[in-house]
Amino acid sequence: MAAMRRAAFLPKKPALIGLGMLLLLDTIFDVLRGTQGNPLFKPIENAFGIWAFPLLVPLALAFFYAVVKFVGMVVQKTDPVPHVEEILFTALVIIFAVHDTLIFFADYLGVRLITSFPQMIILYTAIGFGYSLWAEHETKK
Repeated sequence: MAAMRRAAFLPKKPALIGLGMLLLLDTIFDVLRGTQGNPLFKPIENAFGIWAFPLLVPLALAFFYAVVKFVGMVVQKTDPVPHVEEILFTALVIIFAVHDTLIFFADYLGVRLITSFPQMIILYTAIGFGYSLWAEHETKK
């Protein structure tokens, strides 16, 4: 009997649930820290307070869903990739899992592996891009 291959991505619903949980965890870390770590969101914190961020998780999920749908449509028109939306959602889950892990290490264990916001963006982009290339290769086999 031939061995079954495991998928290189999460199905959409578990990926969305996982992404929502990781976003909520990130906002909980922000509330416990007492400030938002992302300088792009400081104006929101200044206007509404740190407690607004957990309430914005559904909005963030809707935003990511729309972005994945749009990017998936563009990718399908340029280079058809099977399960492109699942791959993109899984990339977001991986990126946010790494982000929350780094935040936990920095805030609660005092270990700063990344020292600046631009370094974080480069790391997250490399992780997401690397995973997506690997998953695309695996699904096209």
